Amino acid sequence: MYIRDRRPGRRPIARQFQSGAALEVFEVSTPRKKSKQDVRAGGVSSSGTPPVAPDLLAQFQDLFDGIPFEHNPEDLRNFLALYDLYVIGPTFAPSFRSAFQRAFFSGPDLVRDTYPAVQAVMRVARQLAPKPQLGDGVVRSASAMETLRTTIVKDAGEAFSIVALGQCLAAFDLMTSASGVDLILQYSLSSALPFYDNLSTDPYTDPVLITSIFWNTILSLIKGKMPVIRYQAHKPCVVDRIAGICTPLLPILHDLCRANVKARSGTLHDEGKARLKAIEYELTRWTPPCIQLESSYTADEAVIMKGQAVLYRSAALLVLHRIDHPFSQHDGVARALADTILVDFKSHSQLLNNDGSLQHVSFPLLMAALELEDFPHSLWETQGLLNATQACKEQLHAFIAYIWTERRSGSARFLSDIVENGPDFVITP
Repeated sequence: MYIRDRRPGRRPIARQFQSGAALEVFEVSTPRKKSKQDVRAGGVSSSGTPPVAPDLLAQFQDLFDGIPFEHNPEDLRNFLALYDLYVIGPTFAPSFRSAFQRAFFSGPDLVRDTYPAVQAVMRVARQLAPKPQLGDGVVRSASAMETLRTTIVKDAGEAFSIVALGQCLAAFDLMTSASGVDLILQYSLSSALPFYDNLSTDPYTDPVLITSIFWNTILSLIKGKMPVIRYQAHKPCVVDRIAGICTPLLPILHDLCRANVKARSGTLHDEGKARLKAIEYELTRWTPPCIQLESSYTADEAVIMKGQAVLYRSAALLVLHRIDHPFSQHDGVARALADTILVDFKSHSQLLNNDGSLQHVSFPLLMAALELEDFPHSLWETQGLLNATQACKEQLHAFIAYIWTERRSGSARFLSDIVENGPDFVITP
């Protein structure tokens, strides 16, 4: 355990989502020394930090390096070594790490099994541990799955923890069998839904909530389902560790999912068609928010977020086109949108240092691959998160091959109808 300078900061601020939690969330700002005796006692008498029960602190130290909510550079390096696939760049690491620590203190009994499970699978994925060491992770993930299935969420604190639990289980599933991501995300978000209005007002919940909502929305968009939660922003543009500056797009994507569901049920009549036109107008006019990203993020992070936003807008327009037009109808429009995705991917990737590529754009690349028979398959190798899981990649390639078999046979069905009868797959954001 590392003993380091600590910040005394402001008076503790009790966050609403921490109702009934074991540790209130507080803001910290300037350094102060913390003694070993303070740590063992579970609190600091003069800093305003509420005491932590020694057994709870011991559990925390089994799961995380260092002291709660403090970010020693070495701790952050260790954290990024495992979880860099789940952030756009290193600037997002402190808030990401703190959010999952808060989820622990909000519901330690809910997440204490899933955190080590994810850590184990990520060590294998990052080639920091051999595959046989996954055994304990599998046992813990099974225990965590039972917790997710049986827990009755009683307050906003537990709702926050249950989303973190679901996200960790989805990540574990993605890295192993890639067989249950959809259901896990849907179930965890459904459990938290009654408390979402409360949670959405608190920026400390963003690094957990937005990723689950984003991932659930993308899966729903391609599979013709309804996402659980329509994202609510507490300010005009939240910059997220995975969604970047795409967060203002999330409500539009939710509405697009709803239009798709209505279209599949045969209820997309004049009113529904008008709504599709309104969504198309919103997407066409939408531009990435005017935020001075370079002042708060690295140059590469800024490029990735700007490129990601442009690609997601084109992908959403492509989905909308396929809601209104089956394959073999107006394919030229679809190909033009797919070409735009590839051009924007290349142009933004060229702006990155060290020959990097845009990350967290697997969904736009998938939409392009379904329209372009000569899609360059080497682009899949650029997506770090997708490339870390063999099962997910194999399923995705099988799905794309299935779509093209349907298209070559002259199928004139809608995309969602073909997807429903095709092989199962998972796409990462």
